[in-house]
Amino acid sequence: MILEQMRSDRALLAQAMALLMPRVAAAAQRGEAAEAALFATLVDDALGMAPAAFVDVARSLSQWNRFADARQLTLPTLLVWGDQDVIVDREATTRTLIAIPGANNLEVMHGVGHSPMLEAQRRLAEIYVNFITQDFGVGRE
Repeated sequence: MILEQMRSDRALLAQAMALLMPRVAAAAQRGEAAEAALFATLVDDALGMAPAAFVDVARSLSQWNRFADARQLTLPTLLVWGDQDVIVDREATTRTLIAIPGANNLEVMHGVGHSPMLEAQRRLAEIYVNFITQDFGVGRE
């Protein structure tokens, strides 16, 4: 019911989205123009979603469980988690890390929520580049 209400209540939707990306929301609230424009665009885009998609995306996220598939991954795997994430908590992140045989890399982004690609683009890019340029010795005998 609350998802249906968010579809027609921009302020409620913005409040919920602010929980997902606290850095962007805080910067927008401080009046930082680029972040304010980004946040407004994201809220507008969410309001423009097809009704079924709006509800089903949230429902799918709440039911997501791919631990069986995760156990099949064998290559080096990087997990990135924002310590302000209100959707995926530290316990779930740790379970995921343990479930993936190739995962021995967890980057915790402090002060970041569920959307590091929006909240800390440069830092996230650095994390990715550092990871993919490591020599893991994969494929060597």
